[in-house]
Amino acid sequence: MKPPPYELCYCHAAKGSARLLSRIYDRHLSSVGINIQQLTILSMILHNPGMLMANLADQMIMERTTLVRALKPLQEAGFIASELAGTGRTLSFGITRTGKEKVLAARPHWQAAQHEIETKVGVKQAEALRDAMHNAASSA
Repeated sequence: MKPPPYELCYCHAAKGSARLLSRIYDRHLSSVGINIQQLTILSMILHNPGMLMANLADQMIMERTTLVRALKPLQEAGFIASELAGTGRTLSFGITRTGKEKVLAARPHWQAAQHEIETKVGVKQAEALRDAMHNAASSA
């Protein structure tokens, strides 16, 4: 018997996997008080000081309006700071000392999530999957 089309759908599989991965990371990060999306944003800004809104949206593969909503709690918590850049029509972001401390506190929890995923699917398979997703996203 042939599987139903939704079981063959790459999008359905990817979205289900993304939800599962987010739950794993969020569970590990919950004691630090941030989620995986917030940690990713903080890490990108930490490693790219002065990152512009457009570049951050591109790197996060997010619409700018969605990114603005994701940034708001990080700004309110004092983890990131923003300033007008260039002609004053765009924002650039920097991480604060508190934000850097949050990233450092989250690192062992993130590593535990990484280990859990590698245990579930195998290190080589997890790395291959990550690389394939990066390649697909960069070619879009």
